Amino acid sequence: MSLTDYQKLVKARYADKLPGSEYDTTGYSLPRTDDDASSSALLLAGGSSAALALAGAAVVLRRRRRASTH
Repeated sequence: MSLTDYQKLVKARYADKLPGSEYDTTGYSLPRTDDDASSSALLLAGGSSAALALAGAAVVLRRRRRASTH
């Protein structure tokens, strides 16, 4: 299936469930709160911090291995 065909399929199936649609305004979608944005920001910050810590650990391990072989 091509990307264009897939995009058309997704639009046909889910376009009526987007924010502001009748599905959304009648209460069938998940309720949104003011905390959604702050929760997303915290999740992004936590994930970024974890990735940075793992990258730092990889650098330290690589330097230790190089130092032990020389």
